[in-house]
Amino acid sequence: SKPTFRFILSGRDISYNDSIITMVSSKKTFEPQFKKWRKAKLVYNDEVYKIKYKFHGQDPKPYKNGHISLRVKSKRPIIGRRDFRLITGYEMNYTNVFLNSIAGEYDLIHEDAGLIVSARFGNIEEDFYMYEALEKSYYDRVYGSEMLYKFSPKGDFHTNSHSDPIDKYYYALDNSISTTDDRIKLGFVKYMDIRNGTAEFNADEQQYLGDYLSLVYLFGHPHQITGDNDKWLLDDNILLPIFRNEGWIIFHDPARNVYDQSLFDIYLPDSPNTMAYKY
Repeated sequence: SKPTFRFILSGRDISYNDSIITMVSSKKTFEPQFKKWRKAKLVYNDEVYKIKYKFHGQDPKPYKNGHISLRVKSKRPIIGRRDFRLITGYEMNYTNVFLNSIAGEYDLIHEDAGLIVSARFGNIEEDFYMYEALEKSYYDRVYGSEMLYKFSPKGDFHTNSHSDPIDKYYYALDNSISTTDDRIKLGFVKYMDIRNGTAEFNADEQQYLGDYLSLVYLFGHPHQITGDNDKWLLDDNILLPIFRNEGWIIFHDPARNVYDQSLFDIYLPDSPNTMAYKY
């Protein structure tokens, strides 16, 4: 059976959560300023954990349909995780466990494979995809190397689009660079070469990129390499894309005669950063 969580929320918590959900349901995007950390308790296996949580996700559509997603932190690990996401089953499910597990089989950098849990949060009770995001603490612990930076385009936050025409410029980064670390500066130079299609890759990088793109083609959709979905991880030795398929699987269409290029035409074909994958 699935692990089961129960959040212990005060009346004030429930009123606050309901007000945020109502407000977000009328918006085009769930803006960061409305995602505030709140303290609560979580019950799992008859143990009570002190936690803090906040709403998660940019798209308000799940909230409009009675679903939520959360980020949760706990000082004590809950099923081995201290900082994890609970993504509504409306958006993610066992497919995501499968996709991340497959990425692991190919030795690709990927997020925690995760698991499906059931949770009650106020008046909402549903299944969630629980996983630990690929942040520095997770990467350093699991991959045994030091994450220095994650590069990705900014996207168009105002229109809730993953891509923006300015993504092709050096300053259009999801996280601004303010560092004296020469390793990050050199990594940024290479990242821009990759984005411009002028980078050179060694044999190991070519093998990784070949495996990576093979899975993108196998699952038939470029969502994860489009706009701000496309994230490249820099550590002491590498700069490579993170495999983070969020559930996009499209069966092969025999009508795509020029399969190499047609994949990029499926979704936001003008996204500047997909140029990196066409060379």
